[in-house]
Amino acid sequence: EISATYVYYDTIPGSTIHEALVSGNGTSTVLTGLEGCKTYYVHARTVDQCGHASSGSCMGNEISVALAAL
Repeated sequence: EISATYVYYDTIPGSTIHEALVSGNGTSTVLTGLEGCKTYYVHARTVDQCGHASSGSCMGNEISVALAAL
């Protein structure tokens, strides 16, 4: 069972520098510190009840999001 999900985001593909936590059965989170006119890459990793994180090969598909001017 999933106990948490970490959402990673940055302007560099595959980066894990910035993260947001989605606790328990949550389905959303807020990404902070984003700047307009940049493309961000976002992917997720889950953690089970024993604290085991999904391995790199199980990391969610990465998506890119281009932000408009803020």
